[in-house]
Amino acid sequence: MENKRLIGIKVCGITALLFSLFFLFVCFPLAGFPKIDWEVTGINLIIAMSFGISGIFLIRLKNWARILFLLQMACWAILVFMAVRSFHTRGVSSKIKETIEINSKIWLWWFALGFLPAFLSGYFLTRPKVREEFK
Repeated sequence: MENKRLIGIKVCGITALLFSLFFLFVCFPLAGFPKIDWEVTGINLIIAMSFGISGIFLIRLKNWARILFLLQMACWAILVFMAVRSFHTRGVSSKIKETIEINSKIWLWWFALGFLPAFLSGYFLTRPKVREEFK
């Protein structure tokens, strides 16, 4: 009988591929923007390629892809924290603050978008049963 891989490994691989698509679409701005920041575009392209590579090889059960994905998710949590923090500290008009209540929900957004996916994937991919799948 064929050894089936765990569904969580497939979920993590698909998550990495979705992150890759996200960075790929952020990387190439829509036509009509007058100025393209090539440094940010290059960084986004590198991040998109690394998430794509780790997603594909995570599904193929390569241990280096598991470690790369864990590092990427840790960096993702830090990146989302920095983005949410900079949005919070930047001068946002009081009308927008009242509308979306940034002050009370800032940490909820960081938790939902950054920390939770990183924690769950880190918890799952470091379990002994999952690590055995990659050997």
